[in-house]
Amino acid sequence: MKKQLLISILLIISVSIQSQTWEKQTSGTTENLRHIYFINSNTGWAVGEGGSILKTTNGGTNWTTQQVIKFAYFIGCYFIDANVGWASGDGGLYKTTDGGATWNIQNGPGGLTKVFFIDGNNGWTVGGTDGSTPYVGDIFKTTDGGTTWTHQTNNTTWARFYGVQFVDANTGWAYAEVNNSVVKTTNGGADWQVQLSYGNSFDIQSMYFVDQNIGWIGGNNGSTGSLLKTTDGGIHWTNKTPNLQYGPGYIKFFDAQNGIAVGQGRSGSLAMLNTTDGGENWSIQLTTFPQGVTGNGLNGGFFIDKKTGWAVGNNGLILKYNSTTDINEKNLNIIPNNFTLDQNFPNPFNPTTTINYAVPKASKVTIKVYDVLGNEVASLVNEEKNAGSYSINFSAAKLSSGTYFYRMTAGSFAETKKLILLK
Repeated sequence: MKKQLLISILLIISVSIQSQTWEKQTSGTTENLRHIYFINSNTGWAVGEGGSILKTTNGGTNWTTQQVIKFAYFIGCYFIDANVGWASGDGGLYKTTDGGATWNIQNGPGGLTKVFFIDGNNGWTVGGTDGSTPYVGDIFKTTDGGTTWTHQTNNTTWARFYGVQFVDANTGWAYAEVNNSVVKTTNGGADWQVQLSYGNSFDIQSMYFVDQNIGWIGGNNGSTGSLLKTTDGGIHWTNKTPNLQYGPGYIKFFDAQNGIAVGQGRSGSLAMLNTTDGGENWSIQLTTFPQGVTGNGLNGGFFIDKKTGWAVGNNGLILKYNSTTDINEKNLNIIPNNFTLDQNFPNPFNPTTTINYAVPKASKVTIKVYDVLGNEVASLVNEEKNAGSYSINFSAAKLSSGTYFYRMTAGSFAETKKLILLK
């Protein structure tokens, strides 16, 4: 009885102390890193305030310093392939055509933050001033890969822009932090219109658009954070996650339904938000920083899929997120009479096992795996399920040998079973 009670307590605790899926990588620099970008699971770049440009070709296992450009103060970077990319900052815009081996400054703008290209020729970069009034929001456009830039706007009623994204050659958005506004263009940037303006009541920290209609912004009001969604291109916004304990600093959707957001809590925790229904519902997983990482502010992130991503921060911090499990699920097309959670088979197993469960009516179902300390190590199911019988093929190839517990909840139903991994 005591053992069963201990397991139950640990499972309750684990909701707020998800296992460490973030690992610290060695950057080789102590500069504050501001942005990171990957073109695949192996090749990526990170840029920082001291003009540092770092590159990895093995997913971050090793990082090498490609350039240190004094006074550049890089805040953003963007690559269209393994060779061609740009780095933007207070010192201007730099371009590489050989994967970062050499970088050359481009003519024109300075005081920049982020850069975005839809192809090798057409791109935008944003910036401005926000340290003293009057504030200025700058947007520049190129149609020749950055050789020349057209100043599209330097509106003094807007503040410095910190993000820009286009979904096609005409439709794009940019956001400013100080007066916390979102502006939109539908003609490639020839005209920009304010769509959202919070004044000083809400700090916008991230933005992502799936298409011309569906988009997201994340931020906080100084005490709580939120994720806001639009389904009409930015005319109207709905708060989908009020009262978060952190402001999401990175958002990405992989399609209209599946997305993630990452933020840093005031207590120093890392928050990973996940949705599979277009943001109507979000699962929230909190974890502490990896051992030896303290007091490092996060400044940027990048995910190539839901399982693999990176975050950068102060003092050369680079963290990598890696999902520890592989999960495949199928519907057995059998309508059951009761909720059930079957014992996994085989058990013990190495490294794959099958877990069957049944849902007699449409329900929000969660099935999670925990270690003996109550830490969550895998989320197998976390979504609305129609009535049916389901089978999960669970691979624990990246977990260590040992005893684990898996728990299913659906409405008032809850059941926990033990599984043993022997390698």
